[in-house]
Amino acid sequence: MLIFLNILIALICLGMITAGSLTLIRDSKSLQNRWFFTFALLLGLWIAANFIDSNYINSNTVFFVKIDFILILFAIWSALVFACKFSGKTAQYQKLIIAPGFLINFVFGILIFLNLVIKSSINNQSLSISFLPFSIAYIILLLIYAIVFLGILLNKSLKSKGLEKSAINIILVGLTLALLANILTNLLFPLIIDSRTIVKDLNIIGYIGLLVMTVSIYIAITTQKLFNIRIVIARSVGYFLSLLIVLLIIVVPTIFLGTKIANYSLPYQEAIYLIFITSLAVILFQPIKNIFNKLSNKIFYQNYYEIQDVIDKLGNLLVGSINPDDIRSKSIKTLSEAIKPKYISFALRNDNSEKNNILLSSIENIKTNIIIVDELKNENNKNLINYLQDQEVGLVVRLRARHDDIGFMVFGLLQSGRSYSDRDIRLLSIASDEIAISLQNALRYQEIQNFNITLKEKITQATKDLTRANSKLKMLDETKDDFISMASHQLRTPLTSVKGYLSMVLEGDVGKLTKQQEQMLTQAFDSSQRMVYLISDLLNISRLQTGKFVIEKTSCDLSNVIDEEIGMVNEVAHARNIKINYNKPNNFSSINIDEIKTRQVIMNYLDNAIYYTPPGGEISVSLEDKQNTIELKVTDTGIGVPKSVVHHLFTKFYRADNAKKARPDGTGLGLFMAKKVIIAQGGSIIFSTKENKGSTFGFSLPKKG
Repeated sequence: MLIFLNILIALICLGMITAGSLTLIRDSKSLQNRWFFTFALLLGLWIAANFIDSNYINSNTVFFVKIDFILILFAIWSALVFACKFSGKTAQYQKLIIAPGFLINFVFGILIFLNLVIKSSINNQSLSISFLPFSIAYIILLLIYAIVFLGILLNKSLKSKGLEKSAINIILVGLTLALLANILTNLLFPLIIDSRTIVKDLNIIGYIGLLVMTVSIYIAITTQKLFNIRIVIARSVGYFLSLLIVLLIIVVPTIFLGTKIANYSLPYQEAIYLIFITSLAVILFQPIKNIFNKLSNKIFYQNYYEIQDVIDKLGNLLVGSINPDDIRSKSIKTLSEAIKPKYISFALRNDNSEKNNILLSSIENIKTNIIIVDELKNENNKNLINYLQDQEVGLVVRLRARHDDIGFMVFGLLQSGRSYSDRDIRLLSIASDEIAISLQNALRYQEIQNFNITLKEKITQATKDLTRANSKLKMLDETKDDFISMASHQLRTPLTSVKGYLSMVLEGDVGKLTKQQEQMLTQAFDSSQRMVYLISDLLNISRLQTGKFVIEKTSCDLSNVIDEEIGMVNEVAHARNIKINYNKPNNFSSINIDEIKTRQVIMNYLDNAIYYTPPGGEISVSLEDKQNTIELKVTDTGIGVPKSVVHHLFTKFYRADNAKKARPDGTGLGLFMAKKVIIAQGGSIIFSTKENKGSTFGFSLPKKG
């Protein structure tokens, strides 16, 4: 049974310390990872101490008992601090736990060593533990740590999602079981059971709880990606397999053969201890070797450096850098610390300084990536050698990224006076690629930024030009509106007189007219009437611009209005051999509309239909009384409107090309004003067309206006 417990405890201790170490290796700068390592290490040491003082009675057992009680206090406290870091608690909250908790633990540690918390003694190879008055405070403190720790993790679980939530829940289960099991075996059982033997046998419950906790941590790490250390675990598998092979092939056979040769029987505890110490030595050999290598290098080889360390440092500094000057300064600093030249400078192709151009033109024809001045022996390079020596140049490195030749890095002579070594050359050949790619990306980013700035400036200037042009157009538009308004007012008075006199002549006030005279005067009267409508449109547009466009509604019979307007254009339609069909509705209900402006709309529709319909065509006028609206439609068999220009049709001064050919004297104002008049009365325009087949223009007006 004891052998099984030894193996079980060894696995639990090794598992906890390994989990903490892997987390620390993954990111040693993370405070969260550091505190998890501290918790795992202290817990692993406590498990070992607890097992020793429970199962091995000797002169050191009392000391191990005290260490046992101190370690568990610090282990649970460090777990609480880790939980604070892991859950992102505020800095003030963490300060409330870290410093006071450490101080309280330190005080209890002193009290434990002064035998004021527990008193342990050995009688007849049996350990007895007595709890003293301070033990109650000690137990309460432990429980507070544990409850707050589990509470913080539970709160973190409630706020988390996905794999993180699953990982925390798995660890919570393992920790809770381990805590309950060890409260029973290490606190309650010793208090209520007098027999130390029974308590010792029941310790297996606590060990199983610890095993469950360790397994839960590994499940969370491997399957739920806690701490994201699966890569570290994968890399560590090979190392631990190597350790296992060393143990199986070298250590175990050596112990076995040594005992056989010396004819000595080695107790299994000592054999396990020897294997553990050997394993620890193998694990720590490489880290200790690296530490002493770096120390000896600093003392005996001040110019020594690890190439990979320099490359890693350079990579960490350059990653994410998008400023060429920043990349140059970081590269110079990192490489100067390693190689220690008198100076490092850059000669880039995008720098147009005179010194750069001289250097670039001098070394342009040398094709090697690294130019070592001491090795330039060719007579053809004599001038170049003299120039480089005058500049105290020791080495030049070409910067090339994805076939783009960016320029060169120029290294001065070394401060120590030595020549550049093979190690220096290897470092620079690797570093130059990384620097070149970073510079290329930064330079391209800078080009894009400069382009964006230039583009922004051009857009700003274009916007200013457009604003000025728009202001001029507005001024011209206002001038045009003023002219239209003035001209319309000035034209209206003489036109009214002309129309009045023509009407009097046609009515026979100055004598009887011949048929030919009557016909010619009628055409003149109709033309003057169209001119009046045109002037009315111009005046309405002027009123729209000045905000004086007013709808004046009165009750009228729209069917009579339409009939009258058709009567006014019938003679023109007849002259053009065009038939107008209108079925006047009987008993059509009155409607509140602006009669004068609506007449202009109807006349515009009829006038357009007549002039854009070829001779022999027909015009149909329909008026419908619907439930909530009345609808007028004027349908012709004329030229129609091209589909590509339909969206321009109701805009001011617009006329389609086919309309211009059919009627050169049009203004493009009729439909614009028609839409304004109808919409101002709460109605909507009706329109459909098909090129060369005719159009339908109309409107819908609400009955309750």
